[in-house]
Amino acid sequence: MKGVGVMDTHVAFLTGRALPARSADGVRADYFQRWAIEESINQISNDFMPVLGGSNPKIRRYGINIAVLFQNWHTMINRARSPELGYRLDGTHTELLKAIQDVAFS
Repeated sequence: MKGVGVMDTHVAFLTGRALPARSADGVRADYFQRWAIEESINQISNDFMPVLGGSNPKIRRYGINIAVLFQNWHTMINRARSPELGYRLDGTHTELLKAIQDVAFS
C-alpha cells in the first residue's frame, strides 16, 4: 500500500483551539475554518515550498519555514494598501518570489 511506512507522505498540524459545541453552526464554522486552513496549506506547498532533495528532517523543516514566511509576506503585501495612493496591491506569488530573488541576489 503506497504511503504506509513512508514518513514524508503525511503532515500533522497541532492546535490549541477548542472545538465549539456540536451544533449545526459549530460544524459549519469548523468546515469553513478547515477550508481556509487547507487553502493556506495548499498555497504554501504548491506556490512557496522550495524543491528539496533528500529527506533530511532539518532541511525539510527549514524549507517549510521559508515557505510559510513567504506565504505570510504574500498575504501581508496583498492586504496592505500602497502608502501614497492607498491602492490595494495584488501581487502574485511568482512576483513576490522574483522580487525576493532580485533584492537578495542582485
